[in-house]
Amino acid sequence: MFVRDAPFSSAGLDAYRPLVGDATVDRLRALAAPLRGTTVLHVNATPVGGGVVEMLLSLVPLMRDAGFEVDWYALEAEPSFFEVTKRYHNALQGERSPWSQDAFETYWHGCRRNARALREAGAATTTSSSSTIRSRWCCERCCR
Repeated sequence: MFVRDAPFSSAGLDAYRPLVGDATVDRLRALAAPLRGTTVLHVNATPVGGGVVEMLLSLVPLMRDAGFEVDWYALEAEPSFFEVTKRYHNALQGERSPWSQDAFETYWHGCRRNARALREAGAATTTSSSSTIRSRWCCERCCR
């Protein structure tokens, strides 16, 4: 689902001038200028809660202020998909987590569903959590 009604920050790049200085903000704008109009679609597992959400609530408006066409997509799937991705995330953090064929099928089904939606969006994507890595792979390989 596209996240559009989130409590986005109202601060643009210029609000950071007192913190980082004029030269830094001017440099960011200069670096972003050749990319003005580029579409970026941030993809993550949820529209609420967690560090990625907190980051995107500020990053999306900052990128828009820099001239990017930015959108945010939160994965849609059955609760079992998110249970599997949580185990996947924990395994990446070093926890022993057994995988079953059913878990793999649940994960694959959720990834394919979201990959189709991402493909329809037709934008460059970034992944901000382990839950979205396979969706991006699916989008690049399976939904051409």
